[in-house]
Amino acid sequence: MTSMKNTVQTRQRIIGIVIIIALGIIFLPTFWQKINQPKLKFSEIPARPEQPQVKPINDVNALKLQRPNFSQPHAWSLSLATFTKLVNAKLLLKQLRSAGYPAYMLQQREQSGKFYKVYVGPQIKQAKLQLEAEAIQKKWQLQGKILPFNAIPTTTDKVQ
Repeated sequence: MTSMKNTVQTRQRIIGIVIIIALGIIFLPTFWQKINQPKLKFSEIPARPEQPQVKPINDVNALKLQRPNFSQPHAWSLSLATFTKLVNAKLLLKQLRSAGYPAYMLQQREQSGKFYKVYVGPQIKQAKLQLEAEAIQKKWQLQGKILPFNAIPTTTDKVQ
């Protein structure tokens, strides 16, 4: 009987030690984190700065905004060709783009029918567009005309 009592006590002790070790493994890391955490320093938030006093303006001329000067063009396009057949216009457009030129096409409707205009551009510097026009003249024998770029097509134009 004594040996049975000893084995029961031994089991209980082993179980108790396992439980204590398990609790230590679970809870000790959280205690160590709290101990090793740096102390947070708090500072006072500065007072809100005073807002400047706003004075009403009675002079209408003081409120006028300056409008940008649109009398001079800000970009340029090179008008290359006008076609009545869409296939021809798309072919030239493809050739220009494959050669690295920024080309686009506008579809224009007039009383005599549809026209497809092919352009290169827009370019901000007119001199750079002039150099491109000379290179295009040599390669495709197309005499282009440099025009101010219109970012907003007219109602008869359709961008493609």
